[in-house]
Amino acid sequence: MFVAAVILSTTVTAHWIMTVIRAFDAFINFEGGTQPLLFYGNLSDITEVVKTGFLMTSLVVGDAMIILPSVDYLAV
Repeated sequence: MFVAAVILSTTVTAHWIMTVIRAFDAFINFEGGTQPLLFYGNLSDITEVVKTGFLMTSLVVGDAMIILPSVDYLAV
């Protein structure tokens, strides 16, 4: 359970870091910050793909933390 908590904490932190990076890219770097909607509309951008991967990993680990301990109780 401790390992899962560390993984969950790491993936959530990485997701937030990617969110901040994307905000800087959208409002400062991308076309001088004049077109953030075009930047956010591009879901194939590598930062969006990585951010979504961290989100999915967080969901799987969080669900596993809830489901797997209950499976142990059913086996007894």
